Amino acid sequence: MFNSEPFIAFGLWLFHVIANRNLAFFSPQGSCQLTKLALWHIIHGLPWRVTAVMLADTLEWYRDHEKCLISEFKRIFLSGFPDSILDQLGDSIVNWVERVPRRRFGKILNGDIVLCRHIAKQTGILLDPIYTLAAWEHSVLLSLEAEKDSDIVMLHTGGTLGLFGIAQRRPEEFLYAG
Repeated sequence: MFNSEPFIAFGLWLFHVIANRNLAFFSPQGSCQLTKLALWHIIHGLPWRVTAVMLADTLEWYRDHEKCLISEFKRIFLSGFPDSILDQLGDSIVNWVERVPRRRFGKILNGDIVLCRHIAKQTGILLDPIYTLAAWEHSVLLSLEAEKDSDIVMLHTGGTLGLFGIAQRRPEEFLYAG
């Protein structure tokens, strides 16, 4: 299985030179990678905010999972980090947000595929209406609300993306028309 963590770390290192970052993700079913990322930025003293769009479960489920991962991290590495870093690790270090509009996981709304195609034509960025479109939409919202000289970064943390899964199920909607 492909391990995306080295690539995530490398990509985040590249952004280290610019301080104000707001990282937007989508989180289908797990918060493991996102919690690791949030821990990573705190440990390295980066003033970033990690925002994750919840796609498959409740806020309570994501927070419980995140809390468990943070507790496990503290248990294993308690003596390896200064108190100033450990003090920053509360019960929640990821900003969890709901997908707007809310929907059952996997449901594609009218216009989602057209929007993905439009974004691909305008930017060259391929999005899937089930997963990455949610992070894209939230990234756009964050960029409209962002302070001057701050950046919004949308990353995919690996997992089981299946980016073209929807295109395989609905090829007629993704064919190039010209």
